[in-house]
Amino acid sequence: MRAAVLFLLILLTRSAAAHDLELLPEERVVTSSPANLPRVTALRRELALWREKKPGPQLLLFAELGGPYRSSPGEIIRVVTPNAWPENTATGYAIVIDEQRRIRLFQESPTSFSGDWRLELTHVFDEAGRTVSFARFSQFYNSGCSKFAREQSVAFYDREGRLLARDYRLEDDTKRPLKASDCAFFYRYKYRIHSDARSVLEAAHLSAGVARAGAKLAP
Repeated sequence: MRAAVLFLLILLTRSAAAHDLELLPEERVVTSSPANLPRVTALRRELALWREKKPGPQLLLFAELGGPYRSSPGEIIRVVTPNAWPENTATGYAIVIDEQRRIRLFQESPTSFSGDWRLELTHVFDEAGRTVSFARFSQFYNSGCSKFAREQSVAFYDREGRLLARDYRLEDDTKRPLKASDCAFFYRYKYRIHSDARSVLEAAHLSAGVARAGAKLAP
């Protein structure tokens, strides 16, 4: 638990973005209006597309190094392949770029040194670097309602950062739906939804490393 508290402090002390998108209660569902449904459907396809990118020139990997009791951000290094993560990886970062070298997906995966939980925070950006979808995936033990539980929320935004729709799903290890009121959530660490790719990279201290790898940011 001490490691979890320190991980939370590190997230909160990183540089603040000029504008974050609104955080909603984790179980909140927002249904798309009929007028926005075509756009939300397209954004769902984009999220699936960028998540499916395989190792290659369009996938950039970085690792923040450190142990479970670190009190400040650690050194960040480039990781050559998905099979080469250092043993002391504190947080893994996966960045997907398009053919024009623009950043289209940013995924942050902190390490659970206890093995009690898994967390992925994924931003997807449009061609101008604006956040158009955000997904949080958490898998954890000690829920009290299942051997382990899986929780996922996905939000979709227009180009001005207005929420178009939001999905939420909570299920057990056999994909059976669970009720949030029956479960305990010891690993719901605070997070931020950044409004654009630039603020995501600044918060993660990855701006220079990504630039050296040849990725581009919108002006």
